[in-house]
Amino acid sequence: MKAIEARNLSVWVNGRAVVGGVDLDVEEGTIALITGPSGSGKTTLLKVLAGYIPNVYRLHSLSGSVKVFGGRPIDALAGGLVGYIPQDTWSFFIGRSICDELAALGVDGSSYGELCSVPMEMLSDGELYDSLLKLSLDLGVRLILVDEPSTHLDSKRMKRVMDKFRDLVDKEKLTVVVADHKHWGYMDYVDTVVEVARDSRDYEPSRSAAVHYNCCCGETILKVDNLWIRRGDKYIVKGFNLELREGEVVALYGRNGSGKTTIIKALAGIGRVERGSIRRFGSTFYIPQRPVYWFSTSSVVEELKLYSKIYSRNADTVDMAAELFNLSKIADRDPYTVSVGEARRLSLALSYIASPKMLLLDEPVLGLDKSSIEILYSYLDMVRRSGGCVVMATHSRSAADYADRVVELGVGVHEYVE
Repeated sequence: MKAIEARNLSVWVNGRAVVGGVDLDVEEGTIALITGPSGSGKTTLLKVLAGYIPNVYRLHSLSGSVKVFGGRPIDALAGGLVGYIPQDTWSFFIGRSICDELAALGVDGSSYGELCSVPMEMLSDGELYDSLLKLSLDLGVRLILVDEPSTHLDSKRMKRVMDKFRDLVDKEKLTVVVADHKHWGYMDYVDTVVEVARDSRDYEPSRSAAVHYNCCCGETILKVDNLWIRRGDKYIVKGFNLELREGEVVALYGRNGSGKTTIIKALAGIGRVERGSIRRFGSTFYIPQRPVYWFSTSSVVEELKLYSKIYSRNADTVDMAAELFNLSKIADRDPYTVSVGEARRLSLALSYIASPKMLLLDEPVLGLDKSSIEILYSYLDMVRRSGGCVVMATHSRSAADYADRVVELGVGVHEYVE
């Protein structure tokens, strides 16, 4: 049996096609990759296959046909055959902790370890993602739809997940569909590749900024001394030190759960620090992993105008931000309807308008395709040249390679090396 069969499938929102004319055949017991640039409709297509569109997202309509295990996607979902792992892991959970979530679903949490009882807001994105994958398998689904796993999981965890999928597909006829703008890390695992749109700017991002600035010569912008942060009874950051100067980009690099997000939130003034000191010498702008929850207006352009008003910028700044961050085509869209990558570009545009002395980025390449990564690096060059500085928390080796300095966080004890 075919797990998925779609013919000339299109998805419409307010008369505008966001997915156009997709044909898709996925045999049961295989792994399929849906690829394409940010905003090309990958997430929308997964939500159709999961039965969420048009049954939950009522403004969306479909044309063409789509079947999951021979029937309607909503019936497969209701029958417990389909599990959907979203880009925004937080949007899935309703409980205070993983244990709460498992109890509501009637699932034994004994195999989830110490993470089970940790408050949801204290778990890293990778830890949440891992828990969702495990939960889907524990619930016995036959089709798993996975949205942008490479942006959430470090390389070692990503390999472990894909090895597990391949084993389950081969032995138990599980079917997996992965949507990701990256494709080069999946070729050893997938049986089918579907390209929903081609990136017209298909090139590798430039890394030249990592070597053509002799920075670290400006004034100190940030000084962190002997920082300790605790989660429950355990310290997850121990004796962390950092000094950051004008024109410098520093990467906090490490695997999921190594303390990157905890540290960068502390630098932004969010969360409790047990001991140590953080001194900032200039304005700060923080972009979290999920910037979409910031937005407060009805359109992308109104969001830009709001920040322009807050920071007393002229009207030309809005047009420049829209152009620099490739937002002109989605200017009239509701910020809560854009893709993760588009939301990330919008958040960068807002920081451009704010023009901070220090920019803090949590997983900056999350959800970004190649052209969007090029936009990100060009912007960071701009921040450098203007005398600003950047701290980014990342598990991406390529993003870390871009930085002038890498602070590598250890796993377990959360010590670090430069």
